[in-house]
Parts: sequence; structure tokens; C-alpha cells
Amino acid sequence: MPLNVKRVAVPPLALSKHDYSSLEETNFRSSLRLFFNKLVQTVNEGVIGDLPIQVETGTARTLTASDQNSIISFTSSSAITVTLPVATSEELNNGFQVRLDRDGTGTLTVVAQSGAAVNSAAGLTARVRYSSVTIVKTATNVYKLTGDSA
Repeated sequence: MPLNVKRVAVPPLALSKHDYSSLEETNFRSSLRLFFNKLVQTVNEGVIGDLPIQVETGTARTLTASDQNSIISFTSSSAITVTLPVATSEELNNGFQVRLDRDGTGTLTVVAQSGAAVNSAAGLTARVRYSSVTIVKTATNVYKLTGDSA
């Protein structure tokens, strides 16, 4: 801590119920109620919990920022290509994440635009129908593919 910064002590918390007025208790209960109502609203709106599911019937898609934290279900019976963009065409934040589900019979393959790289231990294709792969952007123009791939 720099020498010219004054420390501020935290005031002691009175724990005896006799130290609180009824108004203070009412304010505390009201604040607590607002907190839990906001928490329930956050969970119900899907910020925590369910991810939005997008159904994609086409055979080509380039990921965009609006795909963040979602599931994309690909239902085509033809070959499908999902393209990972470079920063100059679509700015995705590091930590961007999306799950891709191969729900149709068409082969689902992930490719990177020129200037971007995608790393995977097993391959860039969702292995079979009903396989899922997850894409995470780990650095500028660098992605990692994990999941049931070949």
C-alpha cells in the first residue's frame, strides 16, 4: 500500500438485535428481498442456466458476436461449413464460446478464415449425427475446438 494512502477501518457490525431499530430491520429485509428477486430474475432470463438454442437449416454459417453463449443446432442433410472469423471481419471477444450440434445427417465441419487458426485434438468435423463440439476463442484469431470431433 502506498505511504500517502490512509487506511479506513471497517466499522464494527452490531450483532445484537437490540442494536437495530425496526426501521433498520425493515430496510435490511427490503434490501435482501430485492437481492433475491433480482437473482431469480437473472436465472429465469437465462443469464445463468439455459442457453438459447438457434436452429440452423442452411449449409454455411460464419459465427458472429450474437452467437456468444448459445447452442446452434444444424439440421441439414447436406454438408455444413461453420466459419470462424478473423478479427477484422467480426470482432469476437476472447472467451467467446458457442456449442455446435450436428442434429441433421449432413457432415458438420469447422474452418477458419484466412488469418485465423483453429486448434483441435481430434479434428474439425463433428464425428457423427448428434455429436456436439464447442468453439472457444482463446486469443486474437485463435480458436479451440473441443468435443466429439474427428
